Amino acid sequence: MSNVSDPIELLSLANPVPAGSLRAVAAEQADGLLAVLRAGQAELHPRAGRGFLQRRAPFARRSILLATALAVIASLSVAWAAGAWTPEAPLTLFESNPQGTAQQATPGAGPGWNQTVIPDSVKQVASVEIPEVGPVEFWHAAAEQGGWCAGLRLSNGAWLGTGESPLDGGGIVPGCFPKASPEPASNGLNWEENDIDAHSVGGDDWRIRYGLIDAPGAVKVTDLTTGKSTNVIDGDLFILPIEAQIPSMPPYTSPRFHLVAYDKAGNVIASDCRSCSDG
Repeated sequence: MSNVSDPIELLSLANPVPAGSLRAVAAEQADGLLAVLRAGQAELHPRAGRGFLQRRAPFARRSILLATALAVIASLSVAWAAGAWTPEAPLTLFESNPQGTAQQATPGAGPGWNQTVIPDSVKQVASVEIPEVGPVEFWHAAAEQGGWCAGLRLSNGAWLGTGESPLDGGGIVPGCFPKASPEPASNGLNWEENDIDAHSVGGDDWRIRYGLIDAPGAVKVTDLTTGKSTNVIDGDLFILPIEAQIPSMPPYTSPRFHLVAYDKAGNVIASDCRSCSDG
């Protein structure tokens, strides 16, 4: 019997791996995530109609239940071991679904996280150019249960939200999501966010909102706070990069975005906030 009482240490001892193996690499990555979790840089952040697991940027101190931490470590370790974080494996990433797997193991996360990716729907739908960083790819897929899968990937293959890259400024862990409830907080506009800290390469902070619009006929998405806009992709998808301070970094003065979707006639047909003025 082991005298170790720390559940996280027990998890490590229960799964030894040979040095130099793919699983060893996965274990090293899990150790990095563990350090993030112990520093309080991940949190379960519920929003009306949905919840999501975020990896926070450095220095943002948050608390997380041990049960959540263990679930995240287990699910992400499986993903790394399976090669989900490699450049050639977006399908593997969505199949392992680290976001949904962790949410299903987290009390109070809400229903709908058992999303199963539809393999032939996985594709890169867009790419945005970030100064000093290069292209950021938007990968998307549909899910059998009606949800959607998404993730943003850097040109070196690192997925934002996983802490793989020094450019990763925090945000959503990639995977599959249920659609937001249309009432009352969302009106047909599902979105997630990943952030980029490009200071190490001579750049700036960037916040990237991306998502899915349920309302038919959308042609443009605009953030009413900054005035930044982007065209809708494939009829219902969007990605909108905005140069703005990362919300979890001091002095915590990043603007509060308010996204709306317009049809060809210029009418607002979807919003991320029903109680807000849509201009």
